[in-house]
Amino acid sequence: MLDKLTVTNWRGIRSGEVGGLTRLSVLLGPNGCGKTAVLEAIGFAMAESPGRALEDLVARRGIRWNAGNWIIHAREKSASVRVSAPGMDYSLRLDRVASIPEDVRALAETNAAGPYETLTWLGRDGSGFGGDLGFSRDNRFVSRSKSYRDADRPAARAEWGGSNAGTLLEDAFSTAVKAGGLESLASLIREAQPVAGADRPMILTDEGRPVLSIVARGRGGAVPVDVLGEGSRELVRLAIDLAGTGVETVLVDEPGRGLHPRGIVLTAGVLAAAAVQGKQLILATHSLDLLDALIAKLPPEHLALLSVHRLLLEDGVLSARAIAGDSVARLRTQLDEDLR
Repeated sequence: MLDKLTVTNWRGIRSGEVGGLTRLSVLLGPNGCGKTAVLEAIGFAMAESPGRALEDLVARRGIRWNAGNWIIHAREKSASVRVSAPGMDYSLRLDRVASIPEDVRALAETNAAGPYETLTWLGRDGSGFGGDLGFSRDNRFVSRSKSYRDADRPAARAEWGGSNAGTLLEDAFSTAVKAGGLESLASLIREAQPVAGADRPMILTDEGRPVLSIVARGRGGAVPVDVLGEGSRELVRLAIDLAGTGVETVLVDEPGRGLHPRGIVLTAGVLAAAAVQGKQLILATHSLDLLDALIAKLPPEHLALLSVHRLLLEDGVLSARAIAGDSVARLRTQLDEDLR
């Protein structure tokens, strides 16, 4: 389980550290305090493919021009991310370099707008796990990874949850089932309650087409997820992502955003249940309503799973104050004042 993150020259953060991460870690703070940057740093360092993680980072943020100038802080030449856990201390370094000829040729063949630039990444103090990401000013990419051994990878990986909107729910459900997550998913669906009395998901067919549906207690049949409202569908997707991923650490950015109060409570129920099941969830939010709901949903004997990290970013320096789960309710008023 990830315990600490240290970053240098990553995004808007010149330097900073977030420590004391627990099974259910909530990064709390107003807009611009570095919450999402912290999640993205973890996602980069603990990715199966750091090059792909960089591409996804740029695509998710919608940056259209000169991504390298945005990923590395204040036009510095390099950035570093270090993640620590019991039995693991792993780092990746990201360098801005002149364009590599192979990248230039590949980008020019796509008529991508120049000039071109390359970011190289290297892990485990030069062990050989690395690669490069060549990109154009209009953010077209070519990515190459060097060969590496399993021993050169981080001992644990992290993935994003609740944001895989490009995958059909039916495909995501099948992946979760193949990963052995069906029972876990059923319990999360009961927390999500996308329909009254929701009990478990299943695949039905409609004119030969697979349709993800929710079986509900007291109903005569199953309800297709397609007919549910957007908020309910997103709760189903979050449950599938949390149950289906094969990694221990899951990153979730602004869960419950845009939902009505009951939707926030249901979201908190899904997150709390996943943490109790054994997933490590690292959440970024500025919603005290979500935090209140998490405290209410966690059984008293599991409050130790929760930690809140109050982030502050000043002149590029990130600080994080960690609050243990059993102290959060007592400090709730202070947290409210901090966010004003």
